Amino acid sequence: MVLANSRPLEGVVAATPVASVFLFRMARQHRWQQLEFWRELVLPAGAILLFGAAAMGVYNRAITGSPWQPPYLLHERQYQESPQFVFMPLRPKITYSSPWVRYLYEANEMRLYMSQRTPLNVMIKAARKLTLWWTFYFGILLSAPLVLTAWLRRGWIRYSQVALLAGFIAVATTYVQQSVPHRIAIDFLAAAQIVLLWYVFDQFWPRLAIATTGLLLFQAFFVKYAFPHYFAPTACLVLFLQVEALRRLWNWRGDQALGATPRRAERRRAARESAKSRGPVYSWRGFVMLLPAACLIMIVLRVAPRMNDWDDDAHDSDFGALLTHDWSLRRAELERWLEQQPAPQLVFVRYFPTHDVNDEWVWNRADLVHSKVVWARDLGSDHNRLLLQQMPDRTVWSLLADVPEPRLVSYAEVLGHAPGGLPPPEAPALPQQEEP
Repeated sequence: MVLANSRPLEGVVAATPVASVFLFRMARQHRWQQLEFWRELVLPAGAILLFGAAAMGVYNRAITGSPWQPPYLLHERQYQESPQFVFMPLRPKITYSSPWVRYLYEANEMRLYMSQRTPLNVMIKAARKLTLWWTFYFGILLSAPLVLTAWLRRGWIRYSQVALLAGFIAVATTYVQQSVPHRIAIDFLAAAQIVLLWYVFDQFWPRLAIATTGLLLFQAFFVKYAFPHYFAPTACLVLFLQVEALRRLWNWRGDQALGATPRRAERRRAARESAKSRGPVYSWRGFVMLLPAACLIMIVLRVAPRMNDWDDDAHDSDFGALLTHDWSLRRAELERWLEQQPAPQLVFVRYFPTHDVNDEWVWNRADLVHSKVVWARDLGSDHNRLLLQQMPDRTVWSLLADVPEPRLVSYAEVLGHAPGGLPPPEAPALPQQEEP
């Protein structure tokens, strides 16, 4: 239920493999013929799922008027001309009330959609998505256990891992922005690495985790947006593979090949034989113990520049994390002040033509009429008057969102400096879009 409400598409893709395995095993073992199966599993799980589905239906009906239509789908049909999947056709033309909403959907999202309409462009964009995903979930430190697990194997697996590692280093050191050959090389190297890990982890559950993660990655190639947090349904599988790699390194000895994790009896027998031998025994346990410390040091090095307002590299993958002077912090500060005022508040937010549409100040609660604070886009005096007539008892403010230090100014004071009334804001120029 959590996945169905948070990431419906990714949740279905992530749950399908394990659900298929579960149903297959239940069918093979004829579990439906056992009373315990229905009493201990089907009945309690079914009750919880039915209750959750009913709650979702009530919520959907309150928002969209239909228990079968989630708010997200209604939002897409009302505002988005370009669908989420790049292989689907465009929706009919939509008329927007705000130039900034129009720019968001007709410029930003349309550009993403049109740039992924051919197989070559899908491959080019896939490299960017793979890079963001790897940086968010692995990075160099957390990739080391997986690479070492393959490198310590004997034979073709070791040579393949060395070749792939050399390929990744070559692409990283010679990478050119917007280089098509480099991006295609990233796609093939990533696919080859996933296949190699399939052979390295030769047990059922690690392979199921690899297959599920690979399926979710493949699905992301055909959607407009693929932010790293969209892969949250498989975050536990990524951690599982990393822990499995660390466990194999922990149990590795210099006189044995690194394969599947041995059983307890085999480990005890190997320990006795190792104790009897006089030769040195090499171990990677020190690496396993030092890796968490190295990760902690890296976190400190990442967080310290932001907490102390040091200059940071704007090209870092986590540059947008832990911002200390972001517009959203200023908005939260102003909203807290407005919530403390005795009377209801209304804020008209005015944007410059160069405004970044991703920095949206206008967010409201679902019950707009009874909200203590209401944010609205300033569309000029004529349009603003319509909202003022619906909310006559509110203290009205004006805010210029794109100045260095946004602050609230009385709306009446702003109108006093514009005797003819506030003109509509100058809209951003829409780029020309090519026909699909």
